[in-house]
Amino acid sequence: MADTLPKNGRCGNHFQAFPREFAVKSILLPAEIDNLRTFVSFVSDCARKQGFSRERVSDVELAVEEAVTNVCLYAYDRERGEVEISCLQGGDSHSLVIEIRDWGKAFDALSAPLPDLTSGLEDRDIGGLGVFLIRKMADETNYFRQAGQNLLRLIFSSS
Repeated sequence: MADTLPKNGRCGNHFQAFPREFAVKSILLPAEIDNLRTFVSFVSDCARKQGFSRERVSDVELAVEEAVTNVCLYAYDRERGEVEISCLQGGDSHSLVIEIRDWGKAFDALSAPLPDLTSGLEDRDIGGLGVFLIRKMADETNYFRQAGQNLLRLIFSSS
């Protein structure tokens, strides 16, 4: 698998790290569903402190909940692993960058095809709606695989 995978339908050249001085704060916990509420509360707090409206905070919460759930359920199979979430202020004061990092197996959810939303529920494949929601809630989504790490970067504007 390539180190840099498609982002929003485009191919990136390389992983671009944000300088650490932009970090608002980070949290590192075991990749367990029991920690989901803690992760969501963490990003919710970051978004509120960034001045996001209640509606945008809900968008951030939903996207992160879906992404972290995928990591908890699929990244490590039956082994123990960790998830790190970092909240970074974007290039301007009106955006928030959330990086979700894990050390599990490589998986670029963003390269998955969009779900069929036109068929009835009984005719649709199971799964795929979470990634669809992540793409809808975030203004920009990027996935990188580098040095044994998955990094999902979600960028949200405050409006």
